[in-house]
Amino acid sequence: MDKSEEVFVSLFSRLREDLREEFGVGLALKAEGRNITLRVRSEKKPGDEKQPYFALVVGDRDGAFRISYKPSGVPSAESQVTIVGAEATDRLLGLVRGYVEKERRRLMDYRQNG
Repeated sequence: MDKSEEVFVSLFSRLREDLREEFGVGLALKAEGRNITLRVRSEKKPGDEKQPYFALVVGDRDGAFRISYKPSGVPSAESQVTIVGAEATDRLLGLVRGYVEKERRRLMDYRQNG
């Protein structure tokens, strides 16, 4: 197992603990050939096109990590792509946790105002 694979497995384990009680949020580690990605996403509720949901993909790109965040629903939020150096694993975990928390707040706001 190389260094980036170790980071993905560690990130998956740590996020799995964080998200264990989070209803409707999935976490997957996907390997295809030499490529590996970590995916975090919430489920879109059928029949409610305005409910917030999101997809977050962390991939390995040229020795760095690429984080793609794509929120949907209401209230709206902007998609973002962030590149983090391979040595910044704590920052990577913090960014992913930050996006998940942002989505938690968007969903709470939607439920309170909806």
